[in-house]
Amino acid sequence: MSSAGCQAFRRNISERINDYATNNKEFGQLEGDTIVRVRHKSAVITLVERQSKIIITIKPQSRTGKAIKTAINAC
Repeated sequence: MSSAGCQAFRRNISERINDYATNNKEFGQLEGDTIVRVRHKSAVITLVERQSKIIITIKPQSRTGKAIKTAINAC
């Protein structure tokens, strides 16, 4: 398996729950992920509100940091 494009800080979602176990006590705590498609051409941002489990999906213009920031701020 190639390590190209892999991130050193990447963790399985089941490992994250222990770090943020108390974040579901009040409304407004968000957990976000970026899902990158095959060949890294596009991305989708997902935000989950921890208490209500409301899911927000955002499609940025590209997968650059600037495009992702613009897409999140436009919500």
